[in-house]
Parts: sequence; C-alpha cells; structure tokens
Amino acid sequence: MLFKLVGTSESFNEALENYKQVFPGYYENSERQEQLTAEGKREDELREKSERFKKDQALLKAANDYKVVCGSAVECKKMFALTQIFISEFATMKIQLATDVIIETYNITGGSGVAIKAVKTPGRGAREEISIHVSCKPYPSDTCDSTMMTIYETFPAYIKSKLH
Repeated sequence: MLFKLVGTSESFNEALENYKQVFPGYYENSERQEQLTAEGKREDELREKSERFKKDQALLKAANDYKVVCGSAVECKKMFALTQIFISEFATMKIQLATDVIIETYNITGGSGVAIKAVKTPGRGAREEISIHVSCKPYPSDTCDSTMMTIYETFPAYIKSKLH
C-alpha cells in the first residue's frame, strides 16, 4: 500500500520511511529545494535592504550637501523669501508655518504627497545657512526617492538663479 493513514508520530515516521524507500531521493530533493528557496528569499531580502540603505544614504547626503549660504542680512532675507516660494512650488502640502527661521508645510495626511521644512540657521557674523528637509509618501518607493532627490538638487540652483 502506497499511502497509510497515520495517527501517531511513530506511525508517521514509519510511513515516511516507507515513502523514502518507494521514492528514493525525492524527499531529500524536495527538502533541499525548500532550503534553497528559503536561502534565495533571504538573499533577496538582504539585497533589497542593502539597496534601500544606499538610497537612504544618498538622500541624507543630498540633504546635507544641497544647502544655501548667505553672507548679509539683505541677501539672507531675500533667500529665505525665495525658499518660501520654492516650497510653495515644489511641495504638495500647503505651508502651515512661516517664521523668520522656519518654513514648514503640513504633514502628509493622505496616501501620497510631498512635505518640506526649511530652517535658517545663524552662523558667524551675518552669515546664515538655509537647509531643507523633504518627506514623501508613499515611502519608501522609487517615485519618492526620485522626487526627494530632485527637490534637494534643485533647491540651491533655484535660489541662486532668482538672486541674479
């Protein structure tokens, strides 16, 4: 008899041994195939995590690298006004707060959108630095990665082009 109804672990092990004798190599091959499939899935997950880490690192670097620096009170005032215009053009969320040192949009409430926060940090003398932080939903996604990188890269060029 090829199949046997089993009720105990002992009879299950006996049936398994019978199965292995009737189909030699098949059981071991299927176990090995399951093991290889699980290893492949783990490798895919690790690869995806590594790619996500690289993208996140690139976005963090962009947030640090793409800032604007002004040297006089008049220039800083104009640059921060241009930053507010930039945010209103590039963010999908409306501006909720605009002070002398912070411009911030509302948080993203729906399934997708772009929010931006700008901070003007005083430096030595009249020097000030304006940096932005961009958030996007749905994150993580290739669309958000691309959108955020574009905004970071565009910010300094936009400000400089409007100054001259």
